[in-house]
Amino acid sequence: MTIINDFGNAMRAGKGPIGRATELLTKGAIVAITALSISLSGVASVEARPARRNDDLTAFLAAMAAMAIIASTVNNSHAAPRPDEPPRSHPPRPRKVLPRRCLSVVPGPYGGKRLLYRAWCLERRVTRPLPEICRTSAWIGGRYIPVYRGRCLARRGWLI
Repeated sequence: MTIINDFGNAMRAGKGPIGRATELLTKGAIVAITALSISLSGVASVEARPARRNDDLTAFLAAMAAMAIIASTVNNSHAAPRPDEPPRSHPPRPRKVLPRRCLSVVPGPYGGKRLLYRAWCLERRVTRPLPEICRTSAWIGGRYIPVYRGRCLARRGWLI
């Protein structure tokens, strides 16, 4: 949720105009104080008795484990926040529809049928550019005329 503060600046709810910088400084200070207190806790508890190797090792490992937990918490807090608003959907693209009056059904090889669109008809009625790779010529009515192949146009997003 985005709100506008008194100065006209946009900000997220609950955050001031310098909220991110303040938040980072506060987290850094907390980490520094915690690390300092953990490291000094071993020094302050030194007694007059001779130190045993096992006690020193246990204290060192406990301090390292605590620092690892703190470091992982800080690293996880720097993860990217989730967006507050849903992603915007794109407006629907205009449909590329071919006019039916330009269609010619021609017998194809092996007894099949081919859908061909007469080039002069499409170029007069369609405003969007037609793919040149689909343009060819076909023997229709005793002569070769320029046409567009229907299957080729369909593969490129045109509706037949």
